[in-house]
Amino acid sequence: MKKNIIIILLVAIIALGGFWIWKNQSKKVEKQGENKKEIEIKNTLAEVQKKDEEANKVNNINESEKVVREYLKQHLDRLNKKSPVNNDLSLSLVTSNFVNNFNKLKKPLFYDPFICAQDYPNDINNASIILEEITGSSATFKVKIDKNWAGEPNKMQLIKDKNVWKIDKIICSTSGGIF
Repeated sequence: MKKNIIIILLVAIIALGGFWIWKNQSKKVEKQGENKKEIEIKNTLAEVQKKDEEANKVNNINESEKVVREYLKQHLDRLNKKSPVNNDLSLSLVTSNFVNNFNKLKKPLFYDPFICAQDYPNDINNASIILEEITGSSATFKVKIDKNWAGEPNKMQLIKDKNVWKIDKIICSTSGGIF
């Protein structure tokens, strides 16, 4: 009788031990599955965030380049008398810093500081506008108002002013003029 009780107790202990091992193993497998899901979710979120950042960068490039093109178009239209407005310092396209620096230039000037040239084309169809550098809030473009003209490109530096791209500086390659 004692033997039977001991055997029953041993079988019960072994069964409980086996159940305990099985339960812990299933928890580990379940936890590994949860970890895999967490890793997949984190990877997916990282991919989405990277795509958003890339889309924002492309949007920044597109929006900042539009400002440069529009500025050149409006200025050349005025020079070619296609536009009655004669205000190159429109704050919709340039910063107040740009205006202040322009007003400090010694006059008379022997070149047009807005395009860094004495001569100008009829339009911007042959303009060369190449992105040099962009960050979240600043961009620099190499600009030639006519890509067939000799000489180094000028630079236009833009900044975000109240979340809107605006020209902050024009750096003329030939005169070294900055405003």
